[in-house]
Amino acid sequence: MSETQETLIYAGRRRTTRGALAYFYADEAGALSGYKKPLAAAAKIGAQIVITKADGKPGSFWTAGEKAPRVTGYLDDDPRLLEWAIDEKTHVATFTAERQSKRAAAAGEDPLQKILQPVRAELSRMMPDERAAAVGWIMNYLLTGAKR
Repeated sequence: MSETQETLIYAGRRRTTRGALAYFYADEAGALSGYKKPLAAAAKIGAQIVITKADGKPGSFWTAGEKAPRVTGYLDDDPRLLEWAIDEKTHVATFTAERQSKRAAAAGEDPLQKILQPVRAELSRMMPDERAAAVGWIMNYLLTGAKR
């Protein structure tokens, strides 16, 4: 079975179209491909990683043993390094914030709910016509800032 080697450059973690974080690598043409797991452990952005592919099996490569992906060097002066580093920080921060927000909401810790709880309690004590007038006033206040 014949094999080919390909060099990929680690471009950092990014969000996939489904919202998950993945490890992205640029090929020689500059096209980015994402993987769920890192090809090489502890590789930093700009790491040159050689993978060994089996011919006739597109998309598959050796992941363990002596043909496993390995770091062979690092890019130094590539202008894409800064761009990739900024992209990674942005994607990771966004992913982390969204995950924390979802966990807080699932645990009933939604900040908006905490703010609105006293308003809801007060509205529940009102008669329906009073409640409708109060909600109208609240909406006007929120949208325009006008107190009356």
